[in-house]
Parts: sequence; structure tokens; C-alpha cells
Amino acid sequence: MQNIINVDYQNVDIKNPLPFAQQEFDVVYAHAVLHYFSHETTHQILKEIHRVLKDGGVFATLLKSKEDPEILKSLKLNESFYQTPQGIVERFFSVEEVHNECDGLFKPVVLDASEQTHETENATFIRYIGLKIPQGSQTHQE
Repeated sequence: MQNIINVDYQNVDIKNPLPFAQQEFDVVYAHAVLHYFSHETTHQILKEIHRVLKDGGVFATLLKSKEDPEILKSLKLNESFYQTPQGIVERFFSVEEVHNECDGLFKPVVLDASEQTHETENATFIRYIGLKIPQGSQTHQE
């Protein structure tokens, strides 16, 4: 017997409020997209992801790491943001920064740096998987 999963793809601008009901999803996965935004915008996006996840839902993301070899080829603009050789401004994260960004919204289950093949080169990404902390019980993690 074969299980069939229906997937509905939607193209949305994540800088704006997400067009989904509160607690609509079991899982939200953001693949290598959150490193294009300011700290403030990233925080707003994470709050929206938290809003649309069911209590206990899973948030997973992959982010550019400060351990990535690309950072050595990039122009440092400030503590977190770099301009890549291709001219793209991107944020590189440390494990601690990802923990701080998600603190109070998600309880980390996986949080580490992992080397992976990305496009044609090896790259180091931060892997994060966290469980939604239900509203009303949002406290900062130790």
C-alpha cells in the first residue's frame, strides 16, 4: 500500500505576514533563506513561523555558518553580514546566534554546524530543528 502526500506549493514573500491561519501547520522548513534578512526582519519572520505552527510543531532551517569557507572570500560589512564575491549581501550565523534568534519561540532539538555539498563546493551550514513553545509558556531558554 502506498501513501500519497499532497503538497501545496505557494510563493509568498516571507517579509510580510504569512497568509495562513494561526496553528495551521505541523512543520515549517526554511531552506537557506533566512540569511538574507536583517536581525529585525528575521525576528519577525520567526514570530510568523511560530504563529502558523501548531503547538509542538517542528521548525527546521538551514543557515549559512560563520565556519563556511565562503566567508573568507567575502567582504565583511559588519559583525554578521558579508558581501559575497557574487555581490550578494548575506548573513552568516554562529550556533549561538541561531539559538538566540529562536530563544523563547522554539525549543532546540538539533543545533549544530554541518559541512555539506552546496552547489559545487563544500559549505558549512547551521542545522536547526526546534519544537514550537506554546503561547503563554514562552520563556527564554538557559
